[in-house]
Amino acid sequence: MIRSSDLIMHQSRIFTQASGQGAAGRVLIDTGNLIFDEVLFIGDAKDGVGALPGLFRLTATGDIFMRDTFFRSNANGLADGGIVEIRGRNIDLEGTLVQTDTISLGRAG
Repeated sequence: MIRSSDLIMHQSRIFTQASGQGAAGRVLIDTGNLIFDEVLFIGDAKDGVGALPGLFRLTATGDIFMRDTFFRSNANGLADGGIVEIRGRNIDLEGTLVQTDTISLGRAG
């Protein structure tokens, strides 16, 4: 979990992955204003059945701006695809992609 008055990330990577029976980790960010520039978030699970696998939750009391940012929270096997939540006063997304898929038996995110 990251908590701050403001958060700026540039050319950064955050990964959370699980194989076997484990669920992928969670990334929780709680801030005032949020700026992401070329940031990559990847959360993948394989056969991990758990609550909210690969959860990305971004909460800002102020504005959110994302440029060239990519979220992927996918699952293979039995796991369900992850969840991406983005909440802010104003949200501006430029060249940003959000992907939550599943391959095989799990449900998509």
